[in-house]
Amino acid sequence: MFAGLALLAFGAAACGSDAGDPSGRMWLLTELNGSPALAGTQVTISFADDAVSGSAGCNTYSGPATWSDGDLSVPPGIGVTKMACDQPIMDQEQAFLAVLGAADEYAVDGDELRLIGGGSVVARFSASAS
Repeated sequence: MFAGLALLAFGAAACGSDAGDPSGRMWLLTELNGSPALAGTQVTISFADDAVSGSAGCNTYSGPATWSDGDLSVPPGIGVTKMACDQPIMDQEQAFLAVLGAADEYAVDGDELRLIGGGSVVARFSASAS
């Protein structure tokens, strides 16, 4: 019984060691403003070196950011390339970039990242296998 409790305690500690830290992984958008991400698009985000970067679906983006203990800040004016894609992809991209700028919190739960704005989940991501 003691060994089982020790394993449970170890497992809980291992899960908690990276809880709340989105850095070190690539995250793939699964839901935006309560709707599934468009099929055939890959919207990604990664957190490293005091910055966020990734693909917004058509264009790539990068810019400064801070995150700690569930608080998130992405200042206005994030850099985005200027390619054009089909309108539904562009619409999702603009919505994603707006959400990214408005999100003020984040939460990591295992392989799920949630961006939160005004107390509501505005985007969900799953950890990418690559």
